[in-house]
Amino acid sequence: MFVRALIILTLYIGVSIPAAVDAGSSELASPRLKEKAATLAPFSFIKLCGAHPEQCKNKSGASEIKLDGRNTRRLEAINATVNRTIQPQKDAPGRDRWSLDVAGGDCEEYALAKRRELIKIGLPPRAIRLAVGKTGSGEAHAVVVVKTDKGDIALDNRNDAPQPVNRLGLAWEKIESSDNPKLWRSL
Repeated sequence: MFVRALIILTLYIGVSIPAAVDAGSSELASPRLKEKAATLAPFSFIKLCGAHPEQCKNKSGASEIKLDGRNTRRLEAINATVNRTIQPQKDAPGRDRWSLDVAGGDCEEYALAKRRELIKIGLPPRAIRLAVGKTGSGEAHAVVVVKTDKGDIALDNRNDAPQPVNRLGLAWEKIESSDNPKLWRSL
C-alpha cells in the first residue's frame, strides 16, 4: 500500500519530520486522559465493526509504549505521512461514516489509518486507542491516542506533530477500552 511504502521510506532513510519534540526531551510528556464510566461507542464505529469485525477484536500486547527517541520518530512519521496521504473530505451532513483504506476522508479515516499503521510497525494494539471529543466550535473530532510511559499522546489530522492530549483544545468525550474496542469509556 502507498501509505505503508511512504512510512517505511521515511523511517528507513531517517528523515526527521519537524515536530515540537526533541527526541531527548520530555516535551511530549503529557497527562493521562481520565477514564470514567462505561459508555456507548460512536454509532458509526459500531457500524464499522459490523462491516469489518477484524477492526473490533480484543487487543493484545503491552498497554503502553516507552516514549523514547525511536518511538517518537515513528509516531511523527506515521502522523505526518497519513496526514499528507489522505485528502480532507467531510462527510455529507447527517451521514457520519467511518471507512477504511480511503484516499479522502475526515478525522475518523485519518485516525483509523494511523491506528492500522502503528500496529503494522509493531506497536502494541492495547496502547493505541481511538478517542473522540468536541472542538472549540462544537464539531465532533476523532484522533488516535497512544498511551506512553510519559502520558497520553494524540495523533491528529489537524497537526503534523503528535501532541500531548492536553494541547489539542478538545473537550474529550469518550475513548476505546485498551482491551476491547467495542467497549468505550467516558472522559
